[in-house]
Amino acid sequence: MTTPGWEGILDEDEEILWQGRPVAGFDWAAMFSGNTVGGLFVAGFGVFWTIMAITMMGNFGSGPPTAFRIVFPLFGVFFVLTALRGVIKEPLGAYRRQRGTFYTLSTKAAYIATDIGGKRSLDRYLLSDMARLRLVDGSPGDVMFGTDARRTGPTGQGEAGFLRLADAREVFAILRDARDADRPAS
Repeated sequence: MTTPGWEGILDEDEEILWQGRPVAGFDWAAMFSGNTVGGLFVAGFGVFWTIMAITMMGNFGSGPPTAFRIVFPLFGVFFVLTALRGVIKEPLGAYRRQRGTFYTLSTKAAYIATDIGGKRSLDRYLLSDMARLRLVDGSPGDVMFGTDARRTGPTGQGEAGFLRLADAREVFAILRDARDADRPAS
């Protein structure tokens, strides 16, 4: 019998073992990425530029033309706004992803469904293709099981998995047992 809502997705003999979602909350790890640190540096430079430009322009009665007094400091404001956009983009993006992500583990595959900003997708990772499972223990923890070409890291492709789980150890055990049961006996 097919689980309601999964018609046409699950195989006839496939059963759902577990379903869950990422733990809600702000992902502080996303704040400490290279983009964030670089963005804070550029924002600091923009603030310095703006203050120095205002200070060096002098009084409105003397010095450079008024248009220059306005445009020159605004150049620093542009740096500040652009950098701050980059600083908050990564953490807010991570927050949006976790709010719109749903996980399902079946007797044949792991599914990662996303519904972010009206864009929906469903990724399927077959248990038979999972050569390596990895538990990232913590509160919350992660269960990693595949590769994702859309997520790049220092080695190229990033890992795919169930991220930010409150019950990561239990999910890891269910996934490991399901994968082992799915493998043909030698």
